[in-house]
Amino acid sequence: MEANRSHLIAAIRPYLHFFSIFTITPPIACFQISLRRSWFSNSVAGYAFYSLIILLIVMYECYINIDALQLEVEDFKAVDFTLFMGKVQKILIVLIMVCNHLNMWTQFRRLKSIFKDIADLDNEIDKAMKQFGGQVPLKKFRWRVGLGVGWWMCFCVVAIPYLTHIAIGPYVKWPDKVLTQFILVIIQLKGQEFCVFVILISEFIRRLRHSLEKILEELVDCEEPENLQELCVALRQNQTLVGRVWHLVEEISGYFSLPLIFLFLYNGLTILHVVNWAFVKHILPNDKTKYLRLPRCFVLLMNILIFSFHSDRCMKVYNKGIPRILHRMSATPAASNFLTLKMGLREYTLQMQHLKLNFSCGGFFNISIKNFAGMVITIYGYIIIIMQFKMQSIPGEKYKFIFNISDYY
Repeated sequence: MEANRSHLIAAIRPYLHFFSIFTITPPIACFQISLRRSWFSNSVAGYAFYSLIILLIVMYECYINIDALQLEVEDFKAVDFTLFMGKVQKILIVLIMVCNHLNMWTQFRRLKSIFKDIADLDNEIDKAMKQFGGQVPLKKFRWRVGLGVGWWMCFCVVAIPYLTHIAIGPYVKWPDKVLTQFILVIIQLKGQEFCVFVILISEFIRRLRHSLEKILEELVDCEEPENLQELCVALRQNQTLVGRVWHLVEEISGYFSLPLIFLFLYNGLTILHVVNWAFVKHILPNDKTKYLRLPRCFVLLMNILIFSFHSDRCMKVYNKGIPRILHRMSATPAASNFLTLKMGLREYTLQMQHLKLNFSCGGFFNISIKNFAGMVITIYGYIIIIMQFKMQSIPGEKYKFIFNISDYY
């Protein structure tokens, strides 16, 4: 099994088990090489049946929530686009879940290949660092994953049900509310699964950069041709491993591209939906959800901000940190006097110029802080449009609500 060959996969294994409970990713046991064919088939078939049940529950809850939404809109006499926006938001939940499940099963072999590449890279980078760099404690990586993903993952599991319990509406019964909250948690955890892989890639890049710095230290004081030849071999190995990390990022981006596009769309539309209902319910004298709307929007934005921050940080370390070290190597006397080293550095530099690291959503946009800021500005623009429409209809809504408030309570 890959987890037995890789310390990093073993470190993130608890997170993968947690994600499999929410049908976000197949159980890590499904990727075991040593499993018997019959046991493997039964485990995959059993998990596929479990994910199918979750999909059917999602479709049923979508129907229940659309009916409840229509009743609540009729209570408030909201004759504008509130019902349409709410239906689109509910249907988008179904599309997201169907997309996640189809992506999970149609790209099962791709995900298996990603785990295999991670295990191979982990072992080869460890071998390379035994000569230049030393061993990196695994405990630090566990802390990085916990501080980067673990705390927010636990927070979402608790905060999302609390913030959405009342907002789901009075016409949805409590069992349906619980199932709806479970589905909302699943949608947001997809971003945290991606974040785990980004932190793992960051760990690879950090180790390779550390090894490159050790090569630079040896290069400054090195004058013997035999030692220079040994450093050239280590530099070439580092270059090969960096290229494989770039290829792994391309595979990970391809696997997560469609689910993340839907996640961006859903979170943006949900924020607009929450703002729209804030205007619809402003006429209620004791609206219980008015203090929960801002934290709910904050959670939706923070969920995207966290993995955008980690991917942006990872790209900067790769695209700027490694070339900076190569530039310092080129300035050493050994690089000027030893032709093999000089050509190796030139080839490595050209590779870094052509193979830029980007976590991309299918080529539509990169996952970075810059594009996250663009998303926030776009949402803000649509909020202004909603405010313009709603401000014109506020007097009429108050007049209609006077004759309807007794029926609502």
